[in-house]
Amino acid sequence: MSRMDFGALLARKVIAPVWLRKDWKRTFSVLEGLEQTQFHTSEEIEKHQIDKLRRIVRYANTYCPFYQERFAQTNLDVESAFPLEAFRRIPPLTKEEVRHHGARLTARGFPAEKLFPKQTGGSTSVPLQFYIDTDSNGRKNACTWRHNRWAGWDIGDKTAMVWGAMNFRSDWNTWLRNLLMYRSIALDTLRLDPEMMHAFARQMQSFRPKVVFGHSHSVYILAVFLQRYGYPTPSVNTVVSTSTVLTETERALIESVFQCEVFDRYGCEEVSLIASECERHTGLHLNSDHLLVEFLVDGRPAAPGECGEIHVTDLTNFAMPFIRYRVEDAGTPTDRLCPCGRGLPLMEKVQGRVADFIVTPEGRVIFGVSILDNFTAKFTSLERVQIVQDRIDHLLFRIVRGEGFSEPSFTAFRAAIPEFFGPSMKSDFDFVDEIPRERSGKYRFTISHVPNPFEKAEERAPAASAPEAIAPIVRAGG
Repeated sequence: MSRMDFGALLARKVIAPVWLRKDWKRTFSVLEGLEQTQFHTSEEIEKHQIDKLRRIVRYANTYCPFYQERFAQTNLDVESAFPLEAFRRIPPLTKEEVRHHGARLTARGFPAEKLFPKQTGGSTSVPLQFYIDTDSNGRKNACTWRHNRWAGWDIGDKTAMVWGAMNFRSDWNTWLRNLLMYRSIALDTLRLDPEMMHAFARQMQSFRPKVVFGHSHSVYILAVFLQRYGYPTPSVNTVVSTSTVLTETERALIESVFQCEVFDRYGCEEVSLIASECERHTGLHLNSDHLLVEFLVDGRPAAPGECGEIHVTDLTNFAMPFIRYRVEDAGTPTDRLCPCGRGLPLMEKVQGRVADFIVTPEGRVIFGVSILDNFTAKFTSLERVQIVQDRIDHLLFRIVRGEGFSEPSFTAFRAAIPEFFGPSMKSDFDFVDEIPRERSGKYRFTISHVPNPFEKAEERAPAASAPEAIAPIVRAGG
């Protein structure tokens, strides 16, 4: 029998409405609407989505100099009921364009008091600085709450955050808000050392969070740690994973250790939540209430079941419209319907960043998540592996030894490389105590400096710079 948490009820019914009094009524109204529209038919959802798309395009054409030029170059008649085929002629918006044309992307005359400044973590490049409008921010929060409810997580529920550089004590206002409303403890993913993890494991036992939320692989590392050191099963109802690709191997172990379901979700700072699992776990529902999501292969829409590069159009942010924004991730659309009854379309799992695909000398493209599930997961004596491709015929394996590591186990791993990556692939090995995380706290399984079908060669960082950060101590295959 589940315990009653009166603190959660107090936070949900009293503290949150008072604390967020300026935005609560509007945001909660949006949330109530989203609870209804998720069960509309897919045809109804698509119709409203296209209406919102035409509205944001017309607005951008009127108020944003960047888009005025872009639409004129593509001869898009924004005043007509243009079809999606015409919309797809608009060149994708890149991170570099956002970085260099921010002022021209921002709507002219937009009230300064309604601009909400944001910034990405800058995990692969210089952070992006941009704006969303306050109404859009409220809608994004409402959507997140809806998807939290799918996982049985509501406002005020105690939460264990496994995230990068969270500081609930930065000022008294932040500290008090977390104490009374968000009710969270945090494990900094930039400091996943044994001392911090032991302290967090003990803190979880006394705090008793209802939800564990964090970077997928970081939550997995926490689960491995709890299992290794024999901590009692944490008393949680739900694990919500995000930010990095969740593999089936990781999901299975997390669910085993925490004795509950994992709900995976996908999003980015620029547009917030993109897709999320519901209670049926048959894929990730796209946030079609607020976004138009495209999966592209060589500029054309990917077929169901075909991996494509993800582009998103934010249908709610009028302060600084993101239209056909290239997220630099890849994923797979599907035409399956979810048995949950929601009309929101599904996508399969996110395959990873476009920069994380390995390309073999024979021209085969291998998804980073596939490498984890079908290759490295088989070698349990390796605690962690990161693969860096610095040229078409060479991989560097950064390896953290695990329990049971031995020369025979490493020999078996090394022998499997040409079987998985092809006979022409050469390899080096760097045994390390830990694999560094990015500034956001995320962990990258694969890093490629070789162009793949989802990106052009000129968009890549120079491959020559990669070996400077590499100091292999074991060589194999030349």
